[in-house]
Amino acid sequence: MASTSLHTILEGYLPLNTWITSLIIAAICFSSTYIFTSLSFFIKSFGDRRHKNLEPPTLPYWIPVLGSSMVMLKNGHEFYEGAMKKAKGSIIGARLGPMYVYLICGAANVQTIFRNSRALSSDFLVLEVYRKVINIPAADLKIFQNDNSGPGKDSFPGTEIPEEQRIWRHIHHAQAVNLQSKEGLEAIVRVFTREFLTVLEEDELEIGEWKELGMYEWFRTKMSTASTIALVGRRIFEYNPHTIADFWEYFAGFMSLFLGLPDFMNAKIVAARERSMDGFVRLLKSIEGEGKYEGIMKSEEEWDENLGSMFNRSGDKAMRECGVTLEGRGRLMAGSLIGINGNAIPTAAWLLLECIQDPALLSSLRNEILTAVTIVGGDIEVHMEKLAALPLLSSVFTEILRLRISTTPTRQLRNDLLVDGYLLKKGNTVMCPSHIAHITSTPWSSSPQPPDQFFAERFLNQKEPEAGTYFPFGGGSSKCPGRFFAKQEIYLAVAIIIAKYDFEFLGFSTFEGEKSERGPLPDIRNAGSGALVPDREVRCRMRRRF
Repeated sequence: MASTSLHTILEGYLPLNTWITSLIIAAICFSSTYIFTSLSFFIKSFGDRRHKNLEPPTLPYWIPVLGSSMVMLKNGHEFYEGAMKKAKGSIIGARLGPMYVYLICGAANVQTIFRNSRALSSDFLVLEVYRKVINIPAADLKIFQNDNSGPGKDSFPGTEIPEEQRIWRHIHHAQAVNLQSKEGLEAIVRVFTREFLTVLEEDELEIGEWKELGMYEWFRTKMSTASTIALVGRRIFEYNPHTIADFWEYFAGFMSLFLGLPDFMNAKIVAARERSMDGFVRLLKSIEGEGKYEGIMKSEEEWDENLGSMFNRSGDKAMRECGVTLEGRGRLMAGSLIGINGNAIPTAAWLLLECIQDPALLSSLRNEILTAVTIVGGDIEVHMEKLAALPLLSSVFTEILRLRISTTPTRQLRNDLLVDGYLLKKGNTVMCPSHIAHITSTPWSSSPQPPDQFFAERFLNQKEPEAGTYFPFGGGSSKCPGRFFAKQEIYLAVAIIIAKYDFEFLGFSTFEGEKSERGPLPDIRNAGSGALVPDREVRCRMRRRF
């Protein structure tokens, strides 16, 4: 009787043999995919395919459609290293979801990619970020897709986009004027310095009073707040008081969003992104509803409490005039923080974390930094030109970029291109992983410390790295437009912290507060996308020096 009842109950569910059959079918599908792609790789790897108008071999993979994307998402650095071993230091193909990519290795090959800007487009990468990471409306995405005239003053030959609709040109101009010109850079740096010092004073720490803290999270919050206010204004915090926390939560899932992981597998990341985006959309809606927008845009003040910097205001004005919706503009405004805050703040934090763990390095850097600052009473003035010329600070900064920035300049082929004798076909994508160049290239091997280990003095007496061996900001005509502001912002924040505070190293912990036996390593979840955040906290005591 019991057996009959159980049988009756199970009949209401998927029969067991159907589950087994499904698993068998999946196993056959995955294993046959791997066997087929492995055989293809073996055949194409047999002999030299170069200089025969042939593509490089393709990495084997298990999962149809997704290809190697899950392997890359699990550990991007291991994926790149394994791929380059199979490529024997040259070029190899890979299926990453809907994209077919060529992974490029070797200084000469990387330089070939950077030199052929006309044959390659970085718009594709930006559009993928807009679509998958920022999730702008389809109608707004179409405005960017329709503009094929390029970012330069003159349109690409054969294009007929009216000047007022050249959205890439207008955004590029806003970046050039406000993030790269001397006047624009000085203006935004002034505001950041003012806001950073203000945020630090909010701690109300008395001179000589010790405070125990987790350095990374404390510093990240302070610098993020100041940088966000400098870039996009103060009012965003009225519409989302958790702007900083939401940003870092969804930024941690950048690569999972970019590679198209389904929302149900990425629920917390997507929720944090939507909270962040919604705050900026409501901010813009409120400003326009109050009738303030036109006045803000006409103002020539270097900073506005509603929308912050001239960079942010001029960029939003250009998008509005090109027809981008309020929803799209709010999302793009929120997304603009990815490129600057998402890279500058972890980089500055790594520099401080290395110093706190090494009292001798901290002392040497402080002695050097104090030659570039003026301290009167409780006030500090930083002299940027002197600061930028400090040799040890510059060496540590460059070493941090080498080891803690993992970028992958990505371009779509407008035309067929021959690189190292291989045919790279129009419509496919090329990727140049900086991680491979930054830890394997010959220039780093001459130093006392191995290339994969931090060495503060590595760049003290080193000549300019060979082209194609060092590219933390990308390369060619599509280098990071915010790199000049990011560098000055990093130098200023680090100099102020080191000059203003004493530190006593206490140990390491997880971000959940558990004691850790090892120090921070890069969190490789976002490998290939830019600065990598630390996966451990550095505990210390801190006190004000003046």
